[in-house]
Amino acid sequence: MMPDHSQKSRGTLSGLSLLREPNFARLFTARFVSTLGNGFGPVALSFGILGMKEGSPWALSLVLACQTLSMLVFSLFGGVIADRFSRARVMVVAQVTEGFSYGITALLIFAGNAPIWTLCACSALSGFCTALFSPAYVGIVKEVVEETELQEANALMKVGINVASILGLSLGGGAVALFGAPTSLAIDSLTFFISGLLILCTRIRPMDRSGKGSLVQDLKEGASGFFSRTWLWVLSIQYSIAFACVSATMGVLGPMLAKSELGGPTSWSAITAAQAVGTVGGAFVALRVRSTRPILVAACVTCMMAAIPLALGAGAPLAVVVLTALAAGVAADIFEVLFFSALQQSVPAELISRVGSWDMLGSLSLAPLGVMISGPTAAAFGVHRTLLTFGGVVVIITVCVLLVPSVRSGRVQSPQSSSTLESV
Repeated sequence: MMPDHSQKSRGTLSGLSLLREPNFARLFTARFVSTLGNGFGPVALSFGILGMKEGSPWALSLVLACQTLSMLVFSLFGGVIADRFSRARVMVVAQVTEGFSYGITALLIFAGNAPIWTLCACSALSGFCTALFSPAYVGIVKEVVEETELQEANALMKVGINVASILGLSLGGGAVALFGAPTSLAIDSLTFFISGLLILCTRIRPMDRSGKGSLVQDLKEGASGFFSRTWLWVLSIQYSIAFACVSATMGVLGPMLAKSELGGPTSWSAITAAQAVGTVGGAFVALRVRSTRPILVAACVTCMMAAIPLALGAGAPLAVVVLTALAAGVAADIFEVLFFSALQQSVPAELISRVGSWDMLGSLSLAPLGVMISGPTAAAFGVHRTLLTFGGVVVIITVCVLLVPSVRSGRVQSPQSSSTLESV
């Protein structure tokens, strides 16, 4: 990291001062509330479906798969919509619709005998809403704060999202035990309506909308904007591979190893908690860090995500694994803040949601594959060897990324100094 001492005064205190700006505070609160409520969702949905007459692990997997598949299928469409229309309105529609989706899901689970396909439909609608919301969110931050405040804004938003997620997941089990799964899902539904209202009250700067052509033309422009910036698609591929390896580790391989060698659920809870705390710490670090080469820093810190599978695969003591989980969490959020700040600074405002939707598709598409192949691979070659392989893959992809000239230069080029489709 190469700190810029001329900007040293713009540290954590300066970033936190953004919360005194009403529009940013509304957007921050909206994301915090919906994320907090959505922390109830996974726990309530899981126990709710498993407790139904037709509920089963297979049914739960099918419902969750419908949400993920819908999100990926419609992500590019969501980018087009967000660049054509007011991003704030798109986000409001997405949040309110998702609120109805979870509300209907709560009623179906409360009935106890709803067909599984109805829950799949609600889950797919929720995924569609995420596909609308996320690209619009990438662009709206630039419409709420000044360009010089983008890194602080993104870091502060990540702090709020991570804290809300931890609180939601922590309270989710207690809420389900105390109120039941349908009521917990209803609470989740309410938070989306509150979030939509807060976003509706947020004033944003007017931006030109370039989406005047056909859907195909808009998709092509988004693809050109994404693939013409070499560092952008290279880092997206790097993160997608790293995220897939970590998802497989945290979702399948880690729990398997924890059960047999690390002492069971208690030990694994310590590891997952350390990773969660790391994400909050990473956002705070990103709030303060200044670098003249943010793209290079983002590429380098991603290598730290290999620490968890490597430590587990090497048979490290629990304390060491906990520390690596903490480091991986820090690295993940530093990457996200620096990456999205660079994207927002280098891509024209009228194109940013479409470009962001391509990154969303690329970054998340490999995670389900990593989870799917991890179990059979571990059965064939052993858990330790599979973990070491996944960690090695993250290291190798990072080395390959650092060979790319636009990544090594590490600097962000303003869209005003080049054409929309010029590589940076």
